[in-house]
Amino acid sequence: MGFLSSAAEVGRYASAARAGAVLLTHLWPGTDPEVAIAATWQAYAGPVTVARPGVVVDLPG
Repeated sequence: MGFLSSAAEVGRYASAARAGAVLLTHLWPGTDPEVAIAATWQAYAGPVTVARPGVVVDLPG
């Protein structure tokens, strides 16, 4: 495994962990965020957000 996980790997990890949501960060330059989301959804059926300037994520607590 490299230093960064692919979006598909993140989907598998999130599914295995029963995550409530996924926030994708550190996409490779030039990566289409919609393609990354689709790759995550191959294994994970929950909500997926891509970190971008101005995105605010409320965490339960």
